Amino acid sequence: MSTITPELSTRKNRETLLTLTTGGVCIALATILSMIKLWQAPMGGSVTPGSMLPLLICGFAFGPVWGCGIGVVYGILQYILDPFPLTVFSFLLDYPLAFGALGLAGLFATPKLQRLAQRNILRRVGLVRFPRLLLGSVIAVLARACFHFLSGFIFYGSYAADYGYSSPVLYSLVYQAQYILPELAILIVLLVVIKRIFYGQTARNKAA
Repeated sequence: MSTITPELSTRKNRETLLTLTTGGVCIALATILSMIKLWQAPMGGSVTPGSMLPLLICGFAFGPVWGCGIGVVYGILQYILDPFPLTVFSFLLDYPLAFGALGLAGLFATPKLQRLAQRNILRRVGLVRFPRLLLGSVIAVLARACFHFLSGFIFYGSYAADYGYSSPVLYSLVYQAQYILPELAILIVLLVVIKRIFYGQTARNKAA
């Protein structure tokens, strides 16, 4: 029978506190960024200056479970701040599940023991090699888009004809692509900037 030593318990409590506080800050930052509309898509949806990035950082820093949980909380908050008449199932797809999917970036995080050894959140993210960081971000964003897509053609397919589409599937695909793809492009640019600044600094520190 395993026993939990005081040191292990303290470390676990410290990690939980770090996760909750960082998650709260990232949710707040993502919410603020989501209110800045760079472009309003004609069919609905908007492009923001990287509102998904703080949520992805949580996934890379704390793993997929916490990352998805933080995304779910953010999704529910998004609905509270900007409520829209929905069915229960469309709400689940468009908010908790869609934004929770951003936490899947945590599947590409470094192993847990390596993460726990580093208390600095940005340095935890820096432990992830850039190709994995990029791939994990793209997959997480596409996972979010899949939930929006399902909701679009299942619950809002009746609007397809209003926009000149005969197929609800095509309508939903175009609807999501018009704002998700620009958001993804902005996110990739931000990741490249982070790579040049943060990863470059890490390399210089190792060389020093």
